[in-house]
Amino acid sequence: MAASPPPVIVREVWQNNLDYEFDLIRQSIFQFSFASIDTEFPGNIFHPPTDIPKHSYSSLPPHMFYSIMKQNVDALHLIQLGLTLSDAQDNLPNFSTPFSYAWQFNFRDFDPNLHLHNPDSISLLRRQGIDLSYNKIMGIDSHIFAMKFKAMLLDMRSLQISRLPVNFTWVTFHGSHDFGFLIKILTGKKLPENFNDFMLLIETYFGEKIYDLKVMTPSFRLYGGLERISNRLGLDRVAVNDPNMAASSSPVIVREVWHNNLDYEFNLIRQSIFHFSFASIDTAYPGNIFHPPTDIPKHSYSSLPPSLFYSIMKQNVDALHLIQLGLTLSDAHDNLPNFSTPFSYIWQFNFRDFDPDLHLHNPESISLLRRQGIDLSYNKRMGIDSRIFAMKFKAMLLDMRSLRIRRLPVNLTWVTFHGSYDFGFLIKLLMGKSLPQNLNDFMWFVETFFGEAFYDLKVMTPFLGMYGGLDRVAKELGLDRTVGKSHQAGSDSLLTMQLFVELKKNYMPIYNMVMNFNRKVYGLTSTRAI
Repeated sequence: MAASPPPVIVREVWQNNLDYEFDLIRQSIFQFSFASIDTEFPGNIFHPPTDIPKHSYSSLPPHMFYSIMKQNVDALHLIQLGLTLSDAQDNLPNFSTPFSYAWQFNFRDFDPNLHLHNPDSISLLRRQGIDLSYNKIMGIDSHIFAMKFKAMLLDMRSLQISRLPVNFTWVTFHGSHDFGFLIKILTGKKLPENFNDFMLLIETYFGEKIYDLKVMTPSFRLYGGLERISNRLGLDRVAVNDPNMAASSSPVIVREVWHNNLDYEFNLIRQSIFHFSFASIDTAYPGNIFHPPTDIPKHSYSSLPPSLFYSIMKQNVDALHLIQLGLTLSDAHDNLPNFSTPFSYIWQFNFRDFDPDLHLHNPESISLLRRQGIDLSYNKRMGIDSRIFAMKFKAMLLDMRSLRIRRLPVNLTWVTFHGSYDFGFLIKLLMGKSLPQNLNDFMWFVETFFGEAFYDLKVMTPFLGMYGGLDRVAKELGLDRTVGKSHQAGSDSLLTMQLFVELKKNYMPIYNMVMNFNRKVYGLTSTRAI
């Protein structure tokens, strides 16, 4: 029995991951010698003369067909380009994973409020899930795409001349507009007036092996569009998961982030924040070395005055180095990102700053972190420089703030459990210096960077009769740790999100927690009036 083909994942390409995806394509072209392309554009606005019936369009003289196609391509803007690579055995690239991959390039050039379009075509694209406002913000500038695509095509042509095995066959279906838009982008100007000049440009850029299946299929008595002919041949569209949603029951994978994949993972997060509006965070650090005065019993720490609590927290954060940051994103329906795979994903950032041989730490805390699987020597070699992380994290937060000011839908709600130290370490990184002397100044920085919606579940749970740490409260509510171990920042951020989802479903509507507990951080803000 033949093995079933691997699931296909569409690799969504935006401005911020364009270089990375082009690198993958360049790596693949030596092994995968067939390329099929398809474009999405805003529909035709110019048509043949009205005295020509629609069923006769296919028999138009080539020069007239080209003239109408040129009018449309010259006037319109490209929205998407699809690219699929295949080898001679019909395999797609898999990059040593259990999946196969195709690409979808999303362009920013088209604005339905400014540019010509066919309204019916735009309505259809929107119904099919294309978010034009998201394209406008995150999409690719076609000029930048053209530079990279042209360089790749010319490299391939150079290698062919050198008799190296890079010999592409290009495949389309009804490919006139596909090649039209690509030639317009590659040349940076309108299409040639003359049809023969256009065909010469196609051969110059794409070589001599080009097939349009729309030309071939009538010879086999197959008529109609792509869907109709595929159905006639019994071909099903390969099922690809929604790139943004994952059922909460799917297995969760922790995406470990190190210095060598930091850019790529930040790109994934930036793509996700438009669809996932809740973010839970957790930090792992070398334990507290400063404590309240010895005459205050441990069970009274929770009732310390906020100013004293902050003073002790500040001493610790200023003196210590961050080891890990966990981040979990969730949408309003409690789904995590899945990037068109059968898995859900969270992130764990691993930092290189801490060295137990050099830096202050609590030995018991370090022993605990080591028992839970954190390899500090590996962190030291492969971890992230916190200053580089801070640059990228700050840029993302400020971009989000800018988009909110422009009333675009980027509005994260941040969730923590016992979040004073989580926010403390992040504010220290983002500022690049010790925490402010004053608690009010610190809270101002938290609101400046993280916005006006953040919750600390450690503040909320005592009002529901639940006490203790994250694991204890989660256990009381019947929540199991899905992945990893306690005191691993990624795993703890996920358990924090699970707890938030449970409280949101079953308690928040009753106790009006949204209003009462927003912007309350355990130990730092008074909850007496709640």
